[in-house]
Amino acid sequence: MKRNITLAIISLISALLCGFFTYQILMNVNPPITPDGHRYMPTNNLFQSTLVSIVLLPVIFLSIKKAIKFRNR
Repeated sequence: MKRNITLAIISLISALLCGFFTYQILMNVNPPITPDGHRYMPTNNLFQSTLVSIVLLPVIFLSIKKAIKFRNR
């Protein structure tokens, strides 16, 4: 039980960090500034970072689970 709770907490933290970092990368690649210098709401970047995080989440979860299982041997 303790291992499952630890795995869930680590997965949640890694999902949040993955979303944050993908958002930051997308903000640097595609900044939300119009050609005349005005800023706008980066909804496209938010949507893309959410999709990338959803796709990467199972990969991160499985790698963390494998690392924890390997460490407990």
